[in-house]
Amino acid sequence: GSSSNRPRKDKPATSEAGMPKWRSHKVVQAVPIIAATELPPAPGAENADVKSLPQYAVIYDDLKGGLAEMTVSGAVFARSVPAHGDYLVIYPDSDGYISWSPKATFEAGYTRI
Repeated sequence: GSSSNRPRKDKPATSEAGMPKWRSHKVVQAVPIIAATELPPAPGAENADVKSLPQYAVIYDDLKGGLAEMTVSGAVFARSVPAHGDYLVIYPDSDGYISWSPKATFEAGYTRI
């Protein structure tokens, strides 16, 4: 293969690598995460033929002066578990897809409406 397609060591392999740029125009629902805690496996889960991802209890700031909690699939945190202040993000136009975003990244890309 040609080495011209490989990222150069002196530059990060990011959008400078010739990828087109995109601006977001989606509306999401999001709340700051207070804590995300892995829940214990369901009874009998250790005997399952297929290992399932853990569930997480997410405590978040409801932005109305209180705290709330919801349970999310471990798939949401497959790459890493968020820190206090990162955002839990729900994409209502994408069948309710749930993700999370680092605080600085989220706040740089979204304005509350």
